[in-house]
Amino acid sequence: MPAPLGRLRALLIDLSGTIHVSNQPTPNAAQAIQRLRKAGIVLRWVSNTSKESTVRQLVEADILKPFYLLSPSALSDFPTPSSSTSLQDLDSVIVGLSPTSFDYPTLNKAFRLLAGEKDPSTSSSSSSEAEQKKKSSTHKPPRLIATHRALYVRDKDGALSLGPGGFVTALEESSGVKAEVVGKPERKFFELALDSLAKEGINPDAWSQVGMVGDDYRQDTGLVVQQLGLHRFLVQTGKYRPGDEERLAASDAQNSNPEWCGESFEKVVDWVLEDEQI
Repeated sequence: MPAPLGRLRALLIDLSGTIHVSNQPTPNAAQAIQRLRKAGIVLRWVSNTSKESTVRQLVEADILKPFYLLSPSALSDFPTPSSSTSLQDLDSVIVGLSPTSFDYPTLNKAFRLLAGEKDPSTSSSSSSEAEQKKKSSTHKPPRLIATHRALYVRDKDGALSLGPGGFVTALEESSGVKAEVVGKPERKFFELALDSLAKEGINPDAWSQVGMVGDDYRQDTGLVVQQLGLHRFLVQTGKYRPGDEERLAASDAQNSNPEWCGESFEKVVDWVLEDEQI
Protein backbone atom coordinates (compact mmCIF):
# COMPACT_ATOMS: atom_id res chain seq x y z
CA MET A 1 0.00 0.00 0.00
CA PRO A 2 1.29 3.54 -0.67
CA ALA A 3 2.22 5.76 2.22
CA PRO A 4 0.01 8.76 3.03
CA LEU A 5 0.38 11.20 0.15
CA GLY A 6 2.68 13.68 1.86
CA ARG A 7 5.11 15.03 -0.71
CA LEU A 8 5.65 12.95 -3.82
CA ARG A 9 9.18 12.64 -5.16
CA ALA A 10 8.34 11.32 -8.63
CA LEU A 11 5.50 10.70 -11.06
CA LEU A 12 5.17 8.10 -13.80
CA ILE A 13 2.98 9.68 -16.46
CA ASP A 14 1.10 8.15 -19.37
CA LEU A 15 1.17 10.33 -22.49
CA SER A 16 -1.65 9.39 -24.87
CA GLY A 17 -4.99 10.25 -23.30
CA THR A 18 -3.39 11.96 -20.32
CA ILE A 19 -1.08 14.67 -21.68
CA HIS A 20 -2.65 14.70 -25.13
CA VAL A 21 -5.62 13.17 -26.92
CA SER A 22 -4.69 12.51 -30.54
CA ASN A 23 -2.80 15.69 -31.49
CA GLN A 24 -4.49 17.96 -28.96
CA PRO A 25 -2.98 18.62 -25.52
CA THR A 26 -5.24 18.20 -22.51
CA PRO A 27 -6.08 21.47 -20.68
CA ASN A 28 -2.95 23.32 -19.51
CA ALA A 29 -0.87 20.13 -19.59
CA ALA A 30 2.36 21.89 -20.59
CA GLN A 31 2.02 24.43 -17.77
CA ALA A 32 1.27 21.63 -15.30
CA ILE A 33 4.45 19.80 -16.32
CA GLN A 34 6.49 22.96 -15.76
CA ARG A 35 4.97 23.35 -12.29
CA LEU A 36 6.00 19.80 -11.38
CA ARG A 37 9.55 20.40 -12.58
CA LYS A 38 9.72 23.67 -10.65
CA ALA A 39 8.66 21.77 -7.53
CA GLY A 40 11.53 19.31 -8.06
CA ILE A 41 9.32 16.29 -8.77
CA VAL A 42 11.06 13.75 -11.03
CA LEU A 43 9.05 12.79 -14.12
CA ARG A 44 9.11 9.59 -16.16
CA TRP A 45 7.01 9.03 -19.28
CA VAL A 46 5.47 5.59 -19.72
CA SER A 47 4.16 5.66 -23.27
CA ASN A 48 3.51 3.66 -26.43
CA THR A 49 6.88 4.82 -27.75
CA SER A 50 8.72 3.32 -24.80
CA LYS A 51 6.79 0.05 -25.27
CA GLU A 52 7.76 -0.23 -28.94
CA SER A 53 11.36 0.62 -28.10
CA THR A 54 11.42 -2.30 -25.64
CA VAL A 55 9.99 -4.66 -28.27
CA ARG A 56 12.59 -3.52 -30.81
CA GLN A 57 15.38 -4.28 -28.34
CA LEU A 58 13.87 -7.73 -27.79
CA VAL A 59 13.74 -8.43 -31.55
CA GLU A 60 17.37 -7.40 -31.97
CA ALA A 61 18.65 -9.22 -28.88
CA ASP A 62 16.92 -12.51 -29.74
CA ILE A 63 17.58 -12.18 -33.50
CA LEU A 64 13.92 -12.75 -34.31
CA LYS A 65 12.35 -12.90 -37.76
CA PRO A 66 8.87 -11.55 -37.02
CA PHE A 67 5.62 -11.24 -38.86
CA TYR A 68 4.61 -7.70 -37.93
CA LEU A 69 1.13 -6.44 -37.12
CA LEU A 70 2.29 -2.86 -36.60
CA SER A 71 1.38 0.53 -38.03
CA PRO A 72 3.71 1.90 -40.74
CA SER A 73 5.03 4.57 -38.36
CA ALA A 74 5.86 2.00 -35.67
CA LEU A 75 7.30 -0.45 -38.20
CA SER A 76 9.81 2.14 -39.42
CA ASP A 77 11.62 1.87 -36.06
CA PHE A 78 12.11 -1.91 -36.35
CA PRO A 79 14.66 -4.01 -38.22
CA THR A 80 13.77 -4.47 -41.88
CA PRO A 81 11.12 -7.20 -42.15
CA SER A 82 12.14 -10.46 -43.80
CA SER A 83 11.54 -10.39 -47.55
CA SER A 84 10.38 -14.00 -47.40
CA THR A 85 6.66 -14.66 -47.80
CA SER A 86 6.95 -18.18 -46.37
CA LEU A 87 5.69 -18.77 -42.85
CA GLN A 88 8.44 -21.36 -42.37
CA ASP A 89 11.06 -18.58 -42.53
CA LEU A 90 9.43 -16.55 -39.72
CA ASP A 91 9.53 -17.31 -36.00
CA SER A 92 7.33 -14.78 -34.21
CA VAL A 93 4.35 -12.45 -34.42
CA ILE A 94 4.53 -8.90 -33.07
CA VAL A 95 1.25 -7.09 -32.43
CA GLY A 96 0.75 -3.39 -31.77
CA LEU A 97 -2.01 -0.90 -32.52
CA SER A 98 -2.40 -1.35 -36.27
CA PRO A 99 -6.02 -1.10 -37.47
CA THR A 100 -5.10 -1.86 -41.09
CA SER A 101 -3.54 -5.20 -40.00
CA PHE A 102 -6.60 -6.55 -38.21
CA ASP A 103 -8.33 -8.12 -41.21
CA TYR A 104 -9.07 -11.83 -41.61
CA PRO A 105 -6.28 -12.74 -44.10
CA THR A 106 -3.59 -11.00 -42.04
CA LEU A 107 -4.76 -12.36 -38.69
CA ASN A 108 -5.12 -15.83 -40.21
CA LYS A 109 -1.52 -15.72 -41.45
CA ALA A 110 -0.41 -14.78 -37.92
CA PHE A 111 -2.50 -17.65 -36.52
CA ARG A 112 -1.01 -20.16 -38.96
CA LEU A 113 2.52 -19.10 -38.07
CA LEU A 114 1.83 -19.47 -34.34
CA ALA A 115 -0.03 -22.76 -34.78
CA GLY A 116 2.82 -24.25 -36.83
CA GLU A 117 0.68 -24.79 -39.91
CA LYS A 118 2.47 -25.62 -43.13
CA ASP A 119 2.47 -22.74 -45.58
CA PRO A 120 0.10 -23.63 -48.47
CA SER A 121 1.98 -21.19 -50.72
CA THR A 122 5.16 -23.25 -50.38
CA SER A 123 5.26 -26.14 -52.81
CA SER A 124 6.32 -29.49 -51.40
CA SER A 125 8.80 -29.77 -54.24
CA SER A 126 10.57 -26.56 -53.25
CA SER A 127 12.57 -28.36 -50.59
CA SER A 128 13.58 -31.94 -50.05
CA GLU A 129 12.20 -34.14 -47.28
CA ALA A 130 15.65 -34.10 -45.64
CA GLU A 131 15.67 -30.30 -45.60
CA GLN A 132 12.19 -30.25 -44.04
CA LYS A 133 13.31 -32.67 -41.32
CA LYS A 134 16.40 -30.56 -40.61
CA LYS A 135 14.27 -27.43 -40.24
CA SER A 136 11.90 -29.33 -37.97
CA SER A 137 14.67 -30.52 -35.65
CA THR A 138 16.04 -27.00 -35.14
CA HIS A 139 12.66 -25.29 -34.97
CA LYS A 140 11.91 -23.23 -31.86
CA PRO A 141 8.34 -22.63 -30.69
CA PRO A 142 6.92 -19.47 -32.28
CA ARG A 143 6.52 -16.42 -30.07
CA LEU A 144 3.63 -13.97 -29.79
CA ILE A 145 4.80 -10.56 -28.58
CA ALA A 146 2.48 -7.60 -27.90
CA THR A 147 3.40 -3.99 -27.23
CA HIS A 148 0.34 -3.82 -24.96
CA ARG A 149 -3.13 -5.32 -24.73
CA ALA A 150 -5.42 -2.34 -24.22
CA LEU A 151 -8.97 -3.29 -25.17
CA TYR A 152 -9.82 0.14 -26.57
CA VAL A 153 -8.26 3.52 -27.32
CA ARG A 154 -9.55 7.04 -27.85
CA ASP A 155 -9.52 7.65 -31.61
CA LYS A 156 -8.91 10.81 -33.65
CA ASP A 157 -12.65 11.43 -34.01
CA GLY A 158 -13.06 11.55 -30.23
CA ALA A 159 -14.83 8.19 -29.95
CA LEU A 160 -13.50 4.91 -28.56
CA SER A 161 -12.09 2.34 -30.99
CA LEU A 162 -10.84 -1.22 -30.58
CA GLY A 163 -7.30 -1.59 -29.27
CA PRO A 164 -4.96 -4.54 -29.91
CA GLY A 165 -5.97 -6.44 -26.76
CA GLY A 166 -8.88 -8.36 -28.25
CA PHE A 167 -6.80 -9.47 -31.24
CA VAL A 168 -3.92 -10.57 -28.99
CA THR A 169 -6.38 -12.66 -26.95
CA ALA A 170 -7.88 -14.16 -30.13
CA LEU A 171 -4.42 -15.24 -31.33
CA GLU A 172 -3.59 -16.68 -27.90
CA GLU A 173 -6.82 -18.66 -27.66
CA SER A 174 -6.74 -19.99 -31.21
CA SER A 175 -3.04 -20.92 -31.36
CA GLY A 176 -2.37 -21.89 -27.75
CA VAL A 177 0.65 -19.56 -27.63
CA LYS A 178 0.79 -17.29 -24.58
CA ALA A 179 1.54 -13.67 -25.44
CA GLU A 180 4.59 -11.90 -24.05
CA VAL A 181 3.36 -8.40 -23.21
CA VAL A 182 6.19 -5.91 -22.78
CA GLY A 183 4.13 -2.80 -22.01
CA LYS A 184 1.55 -1.85 -19.41
CA PRO A 185 0.17 -3.43 -17.29
CA GLU A 186 3.11 -5.85 -16.99
CA ARG A 187 4.99 -5.55 -13.70
CA LYS A 188 8.39 -5.59 -15.43
CA PHE A 189 7.46 -2.55 -17.52
CA PHE A 190 6.70 -0.48 -14.43
CA GLU A 191 9.74 -1.82 -12.59
CA LEU A 192 12.03 -0.67 -15.41
CA ALA A 193 10.60 2.85 -15.12
CA LEU A 194 10.95 2.76 -11.33
CA ASP A 195 14.51 1.40 -11.51
CA SER A 196 15.48 4.41 -13.62
CA LEU A 197 14.67 6.62 -10.60
CA ALA A 198 17.64 5.21 -8.65
CA LYS A 199 20.02 7.76 -10.16
CA GLU A 200 17.74 10.43 -8.67
CA GLY A 201 18.16 8.83 -5.24
CA ILE A 202 14.72 7.18 -5.33
CA ASN A 203 15.33 3.53 -4.43
CA PRO A 204 12.75 0.73 -3.96
CA ASP A 205 12.23 1.63 -0.31
CA ALA A 206 11.01 5.05 -1.52
CA TRP A 207 8.62 3.84 -4.22
CA SER A 208 5.73 4.67 -1.89
CA GLN A 209 6.59 8.31 -2.67
CA VAL A 210 5.97 7.78 -6.38
CA GLY A 211 2.66 8.20 -8.23
CA MET A 212 1.28 6.89 -11.51
CA VAL A 213 -1.02 9.06 -13.64
CA GLY A 214 -3.10 7.73 -16.53
CA ASP A 215 -6.46 7.48 -18.27
CA ASP A 216 -6.81 3.67 -18.37
CA TYR A 217 -8.03 2.15 -15.12
CA ARG A 218 -6.70 -1.31 -16.04
CA GLN A 219 -3.38 -0.43 -17.66
CA ASP A 220 -2.37 2.66 -15.66
CA THR A 221 -3.90 2.33 -12.20
CA GLY A 222 -4.58 -1.39 -11.92
CA LEU A 223 -3.51 -4.19 -9.61
CA VAL A 224 0.21 -4.21 -10.52
CA VAL A 225 0.57 -0.51 -9.73
CA GLN A 226 -1.31 -1.08 -6.48
CA GLN A 227 1.00 -3.99 -5.56
CA LEU A 228 4.09 -1.88 -6.24
CA GLY A 229 2.84 0.56 -3.61
CA LEU A 230 2.43 3.55 -5.91
CA HIS A 231 -0.11 6.32 -5.54
CA ARG A 232 -2.67 6.03 -8.36
CA PHE A 233 -4.25 8.96 -10.18
CA LEU A 234 -6.93 8.35 -12.82
CA VAL A 235 -7.76 11.21 -15.18
CA GLN A 236 -11.12 11.64 -16.91
CA THR A 237 -9.64 12.29 -20.35
CA GLY A 238 -8.61 9.98 -23.20
CA LYS A 239 -10.15 6.52 -22.92
CA TYR A 240 -11.73 7.16 -19.50
CA ARG A 241 -15.41 6.25 -19.29
CA PRO A 242 -17.78 7.32 -16.49
CA GLY A 243 -17.58 4.84 -13.63
CA ASP A 244 -14.08 3.53 -14.44
CA GLU A 245 -12.87 4.58 -11.00
CA GLU A 246 -15.25 2.04 -9.45
CA ARG A 247 -14.67 -0.83 -11.88
CA LEU A 248 -11.37 -2.16 -10.52
CA ALA A 249 -12.66 -3.08 -7.08
CA ALA A 250 -15.86 -4.43 -8.61
CA SER A 251 -13.96 -6.76 -10.96
CA ASP A 252 -11.57 -8.40 -8.47
CA ALA A 253 -11.47 -8.60 -4.68
CA GLN A 254 -7.70 -7.99 -4.77
CA ASN A 255 -8.16 -4.62 -6.43
CA SER A 256 -8.90 -1.31 -4.80
CA ASN A 257 -9.98 1.84 -6.57
CA PRO A 258 -7.50 4.60 -7.45
CA GLU A 259 -7.12 7.02 -4.57
CA TRP A 260 -7.78 10.01 -6.82
CA CYS A 261 -9.90 10.55 -9.92
CA GLY A 262 -10.43 13.93 -11.55
CA GLU A 263 -11.12 15.74 -14.76
CA SER A 264 -7.59 16.24 -16.13
CA PHE A 265 -3.83 16.00 -15.63
CA GLU A 266 -3.80 19.66 -14.59
CA LYS A 267 -6.13 18.81 -11.69
CA VAL A 268 -3.82 15.98 -10.59
CA VAL A 269 -1.00 18.50 -10.40
CA ASP A 270 -3.19 20.96 -8.48
CA TRP A 271 -3.83 18.24 -5.91
CA VAL A 272 -0.22 17.00 -5.71
CA LEU A 273 1.10 20.56 -5.30
CA GLU A 274 -1.75 21.75 -3.09
CA ASP A 275 0.58 22.99 -0.34
CA GLU A 276 3.40 24.12 -2.65
CA GLN A 277 1.92 27.43 -3.91
CA ILE A 278 3.32 26.72 -7.40
